[in-house]
Amino acid sequence: MEFLMDSQTTLGLDDVLKLIKVQTAYGRAVKAELRPYQTEELFRLESDFDVLDLFVQRLKSDAHYFSKMRTIFMHIKDLQVTIDNIGDLVTLTQVELYEIKCLLIQMKELICQYGTFFQNLPEALKISFPSGSYELLDPTGEALETFYISDGYSKRLKSVRELLGECEKELKGARIKQIRALVGDYPELRFKPNGTTTINRSVEGLFEIMVADSRLYQVDEHYQHVTFAVVPDEAVQAKKQKHEILLQEEEEAMYEVRVDLTSSLSLEVDRFRSSLQAIGYLDFYLAKAFLAIGVNGVRPSFLKAGSEVTIVKGRHSLVESRLKRDKRMYTPVSVRFGTPVTLITGANMGGKTIALKMIGLIVGMAHMGLYVPAEKAEMPMFEFIASLIGDEQSIDLGLSTFGAEMMHLKLVLDQADREGLILIDELARGTNPTEGAALSESIIEALRKSRSKSVITTHFDGIGRHDDVKHLQVKGLKAIDKEVFKTGAKEIIEQLSLMMDYELEEVDQTINPPKDALTIAALLGLDKAIIDSARKYLHKDK
Repeated sequence: MEFLMDSQTTLGLDDVLKLIKVQTAYGRAVKAELRPYQTEELFRLESDFDVLDLFVQRLKSDAHYFSKMRTIFMHIKDLQVTIDNIGDLVTLTQVELYEIKCLLIQMKELICQYGTFFQNLPEALKISFPSGSYELLDPTGEALETFYISDGYSKRLKSVRELLGECEKELKGARIKQIRALVGDYPELRFKPNGTTTINRSVEGLFEIMVADSRLYQVDEHYQHVTFAVVPDEAVQAKKQKHEILLQEEEEAMYEVRVDLTSSLSLEVDRFRSSLQAIGYLDFYLAKAFLAIGVNGVRPSFLKAGSEVTIVKGRHSLVESRLKRDKRMYTPVSVRFGTPVTLITGANMGGKTIALKMIGLIVGMAHMGLYVPAEKAEMPMFEFIASLIGDEQSIDLGLSTFGAEMMHLKLVLDQADREGLILIDELARGTNPTEGAALSESIIEALRKSRSKSVITTHFDGIGRHDDVKHLQVKGLKAIDKEVFKTGAKEIIEQLSLMMDYELEEVDQTINPPKDALTIAALLGLDKAIIDSARKYLHKDK
């Protein structure tokens, strides 16, 4: 399925997708590939839902079951470049080896904690643990998140480090011997093992004496203190040179170990790659499951081509969230349509546009493999969704609302012979009522002959009076005692919304849309004389 004319944004689906909160770079990569399934991919879509069901059911039975998994995911770093380097035999640094070890520990934690759950998942979601690499980088099995190239990795490294240890002892001894030779001349000072000492400038004459002493040199200076160091004699110098040579040899030996470790890790590079991909899928499905719980969603059912769309107590989750933040109630809406054209009429402020967006959002989410905010949702697979909702005015093209609407409508009609879902809010609203009604009738006539299913909201009287056009109406204010409304109340809009019944009911095609505009205007405080005058004009027109 495809979304025409930016419908994914118009319907609110883009904002819903932002609520899929993956934790890892690998999950983000999987999410980036998310797209609606095509009509020929029904089997893959159902399989996708089968996997998602496992996560949702587990969450419903134990809300904290995946807490450990999400914590681990938060700490998994993006090591794709490092894995590629392993595959290309680019020698890893010690830091990279440390990061690989941490990743292996995290993988092992996931398997230990969720191994039973993983057994029910497809192979693509199972971590293929690189056990050989784990034993290589954690030979003691302590699972400590540290890494040190130990002597056990190389005989040469062990030998060099032994020589290095002996050399460091000799160097320390030579320095101590040299320092002792100075202590007699400076008994009041304390020299550190590295041959440095710090004096206070306030000691009269000491600074000048030490500056003149060829055995010492100044290494640091402060406005109150000065630090001197012992000039290495020939014995110390020789030991230092030997020490530097051994350090270089140690570095070379460690490099050889890193080369060998990289080569050994490369033997399991495919396991690393498949495991990281599995982590990405796990992260993604878990995020979708949390979204499903968050919207109180259900798995949609897909029917054969041409079947009815049925939504029981559907909700537009974004609108519902906004109302909840304002401590207001959202009224779920049920709808069923199977005819080529369905018309929705009703009162101003009756929620027709939200109902239209709710239908599109639920169908779009279903085709994305997401649970939908409803008690039940059944539908055929669609090839596209096209929505003409909101102000179509195009400043860039210099078009009026009507001109832009007609341009977009032409694009929709060109696609109408495909199995699509077309959603149009207030058809032909940008022109005068007489021509708008005539144009709407002719467009409905064209859509009646198409393969698509169209849902259209309108205020026009007497259009679409055909047996194959379904007429739905917002119940509106008709079942409400209007005397309940208190003129002058602070929260006028809120009280009016409480009086509105947003549910849809099927009505006879001969019934005209309700005329609630004057009633609503009066409830909102418009001058009574104006309202009365308008009623006279309305009666005269009738």
